[in-house]
Amino acid sequence: MARARWNTDGLRHVKAYSNTEDWDELRKLPQLVAYLESKGETWETDLNTELNAAQRARKQPVEDGYAHHVVIGETRARLHMVPFTARAQAHEATHQSILKQMKVGDVEKAQGVPEALAERSNESRERRAALMAHVRAFTNA
Repeated sequence: MARARWNTDGLRHVKAYSNTEDWDELRKLPQLVAYLESKGETWETDLNTELNAAQRARKQPVEDGYAHHVVIGETRARLHMVPFTARAQAHEATHQSILKQMKVGDVEKAQGVPEALAERSNESRERRAALMAHVRAFTNA
C-alpha cells in the first residue's frame, strides 16, 4: 500500500507502508500457535516443578499452581501464563518465575514459521515493486 503526495511540480514523495491484514494473518499462523502452545507446555511444567520444590521446602501441600492458554485474538495469537492459586501468586510475586522463563537472546527456530515469513516477504516485495513501477510510469507520463 502506498500514499503519494502531489503538488504543482508533480510527485512530491511516496510513502510505502505494510498491509495490516498481512501482518494480522502472520501473527495468527497455525505454526506460530503450535509454537506458543509447545512453549506454554514447557514453561508450565518448569514453573510447576519450581513451585512444587518450594512447597516441599516449606512443608506445604504440594499442588500445581501455574497454567497456560493460547488466545487467538483479532490481530494476533498470545500466550498467557497464569499463576492460578494463592501460593503460586505469592511465589510469582517473590521470585518472578514467569519472567525468568523468557530467555533473552535465546531464540529457537520454530518449524514452518521462517518459511511462511519468507514466502510472505517475497509476495510483499513483488507487490511493492509492481506498485512502485506503476507510480513511476504514472509520474513519467
